[in-house]
Amino acid sequence: MNNSWKQWLTISLGIATTCFSFIPEDFFSQYTLFPSIPQYWNDSINRVIFALCICFFVYLILFLWERNLKCISINGKDYKISVQYGDILKAPNCIKVINFDECFTSEVGNAPYQIKPTSLCGQFLRNYPEVNPKELLSAHKIKPLRKHSDFGGKACYETGTLLPLNDFLIMAFGKLNSDGRASMSRDDYLHTLNNLWKELNKYYNQSDIAIPVLGAGITSFQGESLSQQQLVDIIIASYKLSSYKIKRPNTLRIITKKREDFSLNKIGETL
Repeated sequence: MNNSWKQWLTISLGIATTCFSFIPEDFFSQYTLFPSIPQYWNDSINRVIFALCICFFVYLILFLWERNLKCISINGKDYKISVQYGDILKAPNCIKVINFDECFTSEVGNAPYQIKPTSLCGQFLRNYPEVNPKELLSAHKIKPLRKHSDFGGKACYETGTLLPLNDFLIMAFGKLNSDGRASMSRDDYLHTLNNLWKELNKYYNQSDIAIPVLGAGITSFQGESLSQQQLVDIIIASYKLSSYKIKRPNTLRIITKKREDFSLNKIGETL
Protein backbone atom coordinates (compact mmCIF):
# COMPACT_ATOMS: atom_id res chain seq x y z
CA MET A 1 0.00 0.00 0.00
CA ASN A 2 1.47 3.38 -0.99
CA ASN A 3 1.75 6.36 1.29
CA SER A 4 -1.34 8.09 -0.15
CA TRP A 5 -3.64 5.23 0.85
CA LYS A 6 -1.96 4.87 4.24
CA GLN A 7 -2.42 8.58 4.85
CA TRP A 8 -6.10 8.40 3.81
CA LEU A 9 -6.86 5.43 6.06
CA THR A 10 -4.93 6.86 9.02
CA ILE A 11 -6.72 10.21 8.88
CA SER A 12 -10.14 8.66 8.25
CA LEU A 13 -9.84 6.16 11.11
CA GLY A 14 -8.52 8.85 13.43
CA ILE A 15 -11.43 11.18 12.74
CA ALA A 16 -14.01 8.38 12.95
CA THR A 17 -12.62 7.09 16.26
CA THR A 18 -12.64 10.58 17.74
CA CYS A 19 -16.21 11.18 16.60
CA PHE A 20 -17.43 7.86 18.05
CA SER A 21 -15.79 8.79 21.37
CA PHE A 22 -17.61 12.11 21.71
CA ILE A 23 -20.93 11.62 19.91
CA PRO A 24 -23.69 10.34 22.25
CA GLU A 25 -24.99 6.81 21.67
CA ASP A 26 -28.54 7.99 21.05
CA PHE A 27 -27.35 10.02 18.04
CA PHE A 28 -27.06 6.79 16.01
CA SER A 29 -30.48 5.59 17.25
CA GLN A 30 -32.39 8.48 15.73
CA TYR A 31 -32.62 6.87 12.32
CA THR A 32 -33.97 3.40 11.63
CA LEU A 33 -33.17 2.31 8.11
CA PHE A 34 -34.43 -1.26 8.48
CA PRO A 35 -37.41 -1.49 10.86
CA SER A 36 -37.56 -5.28 10.49
CA ILE A 37 -34.23 -5.87 12.26
CA PRO A 38 -33.24 -5.16 15.88
CA GLN A 39 -32.38 -1.55 16.72
CA TYR A 40 -28.79 -2.34 17.73
CA TRP A 41 -28.17 -3.58 14.17
CA ASN A 42 -29.56 -0.30 12.82
CA ASP A 43 -27.23 1.58 15.19
CA SER A 44 -24.27 -0.41 13.85
CA ILE A 45 -25.29 0.26 10.23
CA ASN A 46 -25.60 3.99 11.00
CA ARG A 47 -22.09 3.93 12.45
CA VAL A 48 -20.72 2.23 9.32
CA ILE A 49 -22.45 4.77 7.05
CA PHE A 50 -21.12 7.61 9.21
CA ALA A 51 -17.56 6.20 8.97
CA LEU A 52 -17.87 5.75 5.18
CA CYS A 53 -19.01 9.37 4.84
CA ILE A 54 -15.92 10.47 6.77
CA CYS A 55 -13.71 8.33 4.50
CA PHE A 56 -15.30 9.87 1.41
CA PHE A 57 -14.84 13.47 2.54
CA VAL A 58 -11.25 12.82 3.68
CA TYR A 59 -10.50 11.23 0.28
CA LEU A 60 -12.05 14.20 -1.52
CA ILE A 61 -10.03 16.71 0.51
CA LEU A 62 -6.76 14.78 -0.01
CA PHE A 63 -7.50 14.41 -3.73
CA LEU A 64 -8.08 18.15 -4.17
CA TRP A 65 -5.04 18.94 -2.02
CA GLU A 66 -2.80 16.68 -4.12
CA ARG A 67 -4.13 18.07 -7.40
CA ASN A 68 -3.36 21.63 -6.27
CA LEU A 69 -0.05 20.85 -4.53
CA LYS A 70 2.76 22.79 -6.20
CA CYS A 71 5.67 22.39 -3.81
CA ILE A 72 6.92 20.26 -0.93
CA SER A 73 9.84 20.87 1.43
CA ILE A 74 12.23 18.30 2.85
CA ASN A 75 14.17 19.52 5.86
CA GLY A 76 17.21 18.01 7.55
CA LYS A 77 19.69 19.12 10.16
CA ASP A 78 22.06 20.62 7.61
CA TYR A 79 20.00 20.89 4.43
CA LYS A 80 16.74 22.09 2.95
CA ILE A 81 15.28 20.72 -0.27
CA SER A 82 12.26 22.04 -2.16
CA VAL A 83 10.66 20.02 -4.96
CA GLN A 84 8.31 22.18 -6.99
CA TYR A 85 6.45 22.49 -10.28
CA GLY A 86 7.52 25.30 -12.56
CA ASP A 87 9.82 26.54 -15.30
CA ILE A 88 13.42 26.62 -14.13
CA LEU A 89 14.31 29.32 -16.66
CA LYS A 90 11.81 31.63 -14.94
CA ALA A 91 12.63 30.66 -11.36
CA PRO A 92 13.20 33.86 -9.31
CA ASN A 93 15.83 34.64 -6.69
CA CYS A 94 18.16 31.71 -7.35
CA ILE A 95 21.07 30.44 -9.38
CA LYS A 96 19.86 28.03 -12.07
CA VAL A 97 21.73 24.93 -13.26
CA ILE A 98 21.33 24.16 -16.99
CA ASN A 99 22.59 20.76 -18.13
CA PHE A 100 24.47 20.34 -21.41
CA ASP A 101 26.21 17.16 -22.56
CA GLU A 102 29.78 16.19 -21.65
CA CYS A 103 31.14 18.10 -24.67
CA PHE A 104 29.13 21.27 -23.98
CA THR A 105 27.50 20.96 -27.41
CA SER A 106 25.66 24.16 -28.35
CA GLU A 107 24.40 23.29 -31.84
CA VAL A 108 20.59 23.20 -31.81
CA GLY A 109 18.72 20.95 -34.25
CA ASN A 110 16.87 17.67 -34.65
CA ALA A 111 19.79 15.44 -35.63
CA PRO A 112 20.73 12.78 -33.02
CA TYR A 113 23.93 14.62 -32.10
CA GLN A 114 22.33 18.08 -31.84
CA ILE A 115 20.62 19.79 -28.89
CA LYS A 116 16.87 19.34 -29.22
CA PRO A 117 15.00 22.68 -29.46
CA THR A 118 12.39 21.54 -26.92
CA SER A 119 14.94 20.43 -24.31
CA LEU A 120 15.91 22.65 -21.39
CA CYS A 121 19.33 23.21 -22.93
CA GLY A 122 17.72 24.03 -26.30
CA GLN A 123 15.36 26.56 -24.74
CA PHE A 124 18.24 28.12 -22.83
CA LEU A 125 20.34 28.51 -26.01
CA ARG A 126 17.35 29.97 -27.84
CA ASN A 127 16.84 32.56 -25.08
CA TYR A 128 20.57 33.28 -24.76
CA PRO A 129 22.04 32.82 -28.28
CA GLU A 130 25.17 34.72 -27.32
CA VAL A 131 26.30 31.96 -24.94
CA ASN A 132 29.55 30.38 -26.11
CA PRO A 133 30.59 27.40 -23.93
CA LYS A 134 34.06 27.25 -25.49
CA GLU A 135 34.78 30.83 -24.45
CA LEU A 136 33.51 30.10 -20.93
CA LEU A 137 35.68 26.99 -20.68
CA SER A 138 38.71 28.99 -21.74
CA ALA A 139 37.89 31.91 -19.44
CA HIS A 140 37.54 29.64 -16.40
CA LYS A 141 40.51 27.49 -17.43
CA ILE A 142 38.52 24.25 -17.37
CA LYS A 143 40.56 21.48 -18.94
CA PRO A 144 39.03 18.51 -20.79
CA LEU A 145 39.49 14.92 -19.72
CA ARG A 146 42.33 12.92 -21.23
CA LYS A 147 39.81 10.40 -22.49
CA HIS A 148 37.83 11.76 -25.43
CA SER A 149 34.12 11.33 -26.00
CA ASP A 150 32.83 8.22 -27.76
CA PHE A 151 31.14 10.58 -30.20
CA GLY A 152 33.68 11.55 -32.83
CA GLY A 153 36.57 11.66 -30.37
CA LYS A 154 35.54 15.13 -29.21
CA ALA A 155 37.05 16.80 -26.16
CA CYS A 156 34.81 16.14 -23.16
CA TYR A 157 34.64 17.24 -19.56
CA GLU A 158 33.96 15.52 -16.28
CA THR A 159 30.23 15.25 -15.78
CA GLY A 160 29.01 17.50 -13.01
CA THR A 161 31.48 20.26 -13.95
CA LEU A 162 29.92 23.75 -13.73
CA LEU A 163 30.57 26.97 -15.61
CA PRO A 164 29.24 30.17 -13.98
CA LEU A 165 27.39 32.63 -16.22
CA ASN A 166 25.53 35.45 -14.44
CA ASP A 167 22.69 33.75 -12.54
CA PHE A 168 23.19 30.44 -14.36
CA LEU A 169 25.56 27.51 -13.93
CA ILE A 170 26.14 25.58 -17.14
CA MET A 171 26.72 21.91 -16.40
CA ALA A 172 28.44 19.03 -18.21
CA PHE A 173 25.97 16.17 -17.90
CA GLY A 174 25.09 13.54 -20.49
CA LYS A 175 27.81 11.20 -21.70
CA LEU A 176 27.60 10.74 -25.48
CA ASN A 177 27.62 7.42 -27.29
CA SER A 178 28.93 6.87 -30.82
CA ASP A 179 25.67 8.23 -32.28
CA GLY A 180 25.87 11.45 -30.29
CA ARG A 181 23.02 10.54 -27.94
CA ALA A 182 23.24 10.97 -24.18
CA SER A 183 23.59 7.58 -22.50
CA MET A 184 24.64 6.85 -18.91
CA SER A 185 24.86 4.01 -16.44
CA ARG A 186 23.47 4.39 -12.94
CA ASP A 187 27.04 4.59 -11.63
CA ASP A 188 27.78 7.40 -14.12
CA TYR A 189 24.67 9.20 -12.88
CA LEU A 190 25.61 8.90 -9.21
CA HIS A 191 29.17 10.04 -9.96
CA THR A 192 27.77 13.08 -11.78
CA LEU A 193 25.55 13.98 -8.84
CA ASN A 194 28.40 13.63 -6.36
CA ASN A 195 30.56 15.91 -8.47
CA LEU A 196 27.67 18.37 -8.88
CA TRP A 197 27.21 18.77 -5.12
CA LYS A 198 30.94 19.41 -4.76
CA GLU A 199 30.86 22.01 -7.54
CA LEU A 200 27.78 23.75 -6.13
CA ASN A 201 29.61 24.18 -2.86
CA LYS A 202 31.98 26.52 -4.72
CA TYR A 203 29.39 28.55 -6.58
CA TYR A 204 26.17 28.82 -4.58
CA ASN A 205 27.28 32.14 -3.03
CA GLN A 206 24.61 32.19 -0.29
CA SER A 207 21.81 31.82 -2.83
CA ASP A 208 19.20 29.17 -3.50
CA ILE A 209 20.21 26.75 -6.25
CA ALA A 210 17.64 25.46 -8.75
CA ILE A 211 18.28 22.26 -10.70
CA PRO A 212 16.11 20.37 -13.19
CA VAL A 213 15.33 16.66 -12.86
CA LEU A 214 18.58 15.53 -14.42
CA GLY A 215 18.13 12.66 -16.87
CA ALA A 216 14.37 13.08 -17.25
CA GLY A 217 14.66 14.21 -20.87
CA ILE A 218 16.05 12.10 -23.72
CA THR A 219 18.97 10.72 -21.72
CA SER A 220 18.91 6.93 -21.77
CA PHE A 221 20.14 4.72 -18.94
CA GLN A 222 22.08 1.59 -19.75
CA GLY A 223 20.27 -1.60 -18.79
CA GLU A 224 17.29 0.08 -17.12
CA SER A 225 14.57 2.67 -17.52
CA LEU A 226 14.28 5.25 -14.76
CA SER A 227 11.09 7.25 -14.36
CA GLN A 228 11.07 10.87 -13.27
CA GLN A 229 9.76 9.69 -9.88
CA GLN A 230 12.81 7.45 -9.45
CA LEU A 231 15.22 10.13 -10.65
CA VAL A 232 13.91 12.68 -8.13
CA ASP A 233 14.27 10.13 -5.32
CA ILE A 234 17.84 9.31 -6.41
CA ILE A 235 18.77 13.02 -6.55
CA ILE A 236 17.35 13.64 -3.06
CA ALA A 237 19.04 10.55 -1.58
CA SER A 238 22.40 11.48 -3.15
CA TYR A 239 22.19 15.03 -1.81
CA LYS A 240 21.32 13.84 1.70
CA LEU A 241 24.36 11.55 1.75
CA SER A 242 26.77 14.11 0.33
CA SER A 243 29.14 15.99 2.61
CA TYR A 244 28.76 19.00 0.30
CA LYS A 245 25.51 20.87 0.90
CA ILE A 246 24.12 24.36 0.50
CA LYS A 247 24.04 25.88 3.96
CA ARG A 248 20.68 26.71 5.48
CA PRO A 249 18.62 28.83 5.13
CA ASN A 250 19.46 28.53 1.43
CA THR A 251 17.64 25.78 -0.40
CA LEU A 252 18.29 23.25 -3.13
CA ARG A 253 15.29 23.57 -5.44
CA ILE A 254 14.41 20.69 -7.75
CA ILE A 255 12.13 22.17 -10.40
CA THR A 256 10.05 20.04 -12.71
CA LYS A 257 7.08 20.31 -15.02
CA LYS A 258 4.01 18.20 -14.36
CA ARG A 259 4.19 14.73 -15.88
CA GLU A 260 2.11 11.58 -15.67
CA ASP A 261 5.01 9.57 -14.21
CA PHE A 262 5.57 11.95 -11.32
CA SER A 263 3.70 13.12 -8.22
CA LEU A 264 4.93 15.33 -5.40
CA ASN A 265 2.87 13.19 -3.05
CA LYS A 266 4.86 10.04 -3.97
CA ILE A 267 8.36 11.35 -3.34
CA GLY A 268 10.44 8.77 -1.48
CA GLU A 269 8.31 5.77 -2.45
CA THR A 270 10.65 4.33 -5.12
CA LEU A 271 13.68 3.78 -2.88
